[in-house]
Amino acid sequence: MNCPRCGYVMSDLDLECPRCKRLADQGAQEQQDPQQQTPADADHSFQQIAEYVDQARAQGLGDDAIRHQLLQAGWSAEAVDSGLSAPREDAFSPDHQPSRNTPWANAALILGLLALCTAGLTGPFAIWAGLKSSRNRENSSMTTAGVVLGAVGCLLFAFTVIRHIVSVEETKRAEVERAQRQEETARLEQQRRRAAQQQRQRAATQAEQQRGQQMSRNTFAYLDSLQSPSKGARHRTDAERKASWDQMFAGQWIRWEGEVFEVSGRGAVCTVSLRCGPTTMTSDTCFELDSATALSLRKGDKLRIEGQLQDHGMTGYRLKNVRVVANFGQCQ
Repeated sequence: MNCPRCGYVMSDLDLECPRCKRLADQGAQEQQDPQQQTPADADHSFQQIAEYVDQARAQGLGDDAIRHQLLQAGWSAEAVDSGLSAPREDAFSPDHQPSRNTPWANAALILGLLALCTAGLTGPFAIWAGLKSSRNRENSSMTTAGVVLGAVGCLLFAFTVIRHIVSVEETKRAEVERAQRQEETARLEQQRRRAAQQQRQRAATQAEQQRGQQMSRNTFAYLDSLQSPSKGARHRTDAERKASWDQMFAGQWIRWEGEVFEVSGRGAVCTVSLRCGPTTMTSDTCFELDSATALSLRKGDKLRIEGQLQDHGMTGYRLKNVRVVANFGQCQ
């Protein structure tokens, strides 16, 4: 049974087309996590789309139908356009065309060439013999036959030589066209990779700019004035503070400075407690660090950290993805 969408030959045990399912899964993964896609993954995805396009075209599907199927499968419009526009070398290469030669055809070709060569070699001799017979006033029919046979042989031989020359020229022209198509394919592939790299660079630049803006805005004093139950948010309920946190601060980047209050834990990961607020008696911020970095800290060290806001509560703020930017040592 063939798949009604892509024509893939399915077995009796397949409930859905394996090819369509694979394309859908990979397209969904590409849309969910485009920034983590490596160049090798991008090349593999481009190759899969191009192979699917070739197979669908071979089965008579138009580009609009192929585009619709790939978009339904979850592939991005940019990837689909690249697969449809890029020429495929194996789709038009003479090396991949089905051979029409058979053993009988090859044998007939060899015999025909031998016959033409024989006629070409014996043609001049037949003309000479015919002319000689004419001078000796022998049978005129034999003379005419010899001249005609020689002329036909010469013409056939000349035709064979010309056809061979034309065939050589056609082969050379096909090789030139094939080289041009390969260059065009390489050029389009280079353009696609350059565009993908530029897109990744733009995304990284935008993310860095956004992170810098969040760090500049989300100072500890600003956040504490809006979320602390004992300060700016003392007249708000827990539900209101939670809604405000989720809308404005959850996952945002910060750059804070604080004093190490405690380092707890002795496993691969330790918990570090900081005192960032000037009026805080114990600690108001906590986060996890690898044990090598955490155990090198001492109580009273002043740190500058960068990280993301994870949660908040009565005991303070919890951070994630934290790194220590600077350690200024013991506070005076």
